[in-house]
Amino acid sequence: MRKTATVAVSAQVRRKGHKVTAQKSRGRRRKKVYYLLPLEWSLHYVMSDGEWRDFRIRVKEVIPNWETCNCPNGCQANTLDEIWDYDKRKHVKRFVKAQFICPGCHWLKSPGWRVQTWLKDESGFWTPPERTPHIFDCLGWTKRRVRQMRRADLEMYYEQLMLQDKREKEVKTGEATEVSWTADLSGLKKYGYSEIEISYFSSLMFLKARGKI
Repeated sequence: MRKTATVAVSAQVRRKGHKVTAQKSRGRRRKKVYYLLPLEWSLHYVMSDGEWRDFRIRVKEVIPNWETCNCPNGCQANTLDEIWDYDKRKHVKRFVKAQFICPGCHWLKSPGWRVQTWLKDESGFWTPPERTPHIFDCLGWTKRRVRQMRRADLEMYYEQLMLQDKREKEVKTGEATEVSWTADLSGLKKYGYSEIEISYFSSLMFLKARGKI
C-alpha cells in the first residue's frame, strides 16, 4: 500500500479535506506551507522491541485491570493503544496516555489498518476470518454501517493520494514547502520516564518524521 501523510495547509480558505493558502504580501503570493502529519508516527514505530516491552510493563503497572477491554463483551485486552491529542492550530501531536484494548477494537480505531484490510480485500489477498468479526459479534455493527465506513475510508485514502501528487509537484516547482508536525511526549512522565528518556524518544520521533528511521 502506498504510504501517504495527512496534510494541513496554512490558510483560512477551506476546501474539502484540506486548507488552501490565500495570503498575499505586498502584491506577491506567499508560498504554500504544507504541514505533514506522517503515518506510522508513534511510539510503537520508534521504540526498539525492548523499549516497547518495557513500555507495556510500565502501562500495566499504572492500570490494575489492564487485561479487560472496555468493549461490551469485555474481551481480552492484549494490544497496547496509544492515545494522542492533535492540535491542528499549532500542528502538534501530543501524547496523552496508553491503554490496553482488544485486537478488534484496535483495528476499528486504526484508519491505516482498516484501509490495508479494504485494499487487500479488493486485490483478493485478504482471507476472511473464520469467526464472526468483533465489529459484529461484540460491537453490534451492521453490514451496512461497515460498508459505509469502508467507502469513507477508501475515499479519504484515494483523495490523500491525489493531494500527495499535487503537493509533490508544487514543492518541486517551488510553489510550496513542507513542514512536519511536532510531537509532545511530556505525557510519558506518568509512566515514570525521565526528562532525558523523553528527550531521547522525542528525537526519534523527529527523525521518523523526516524519514531518517
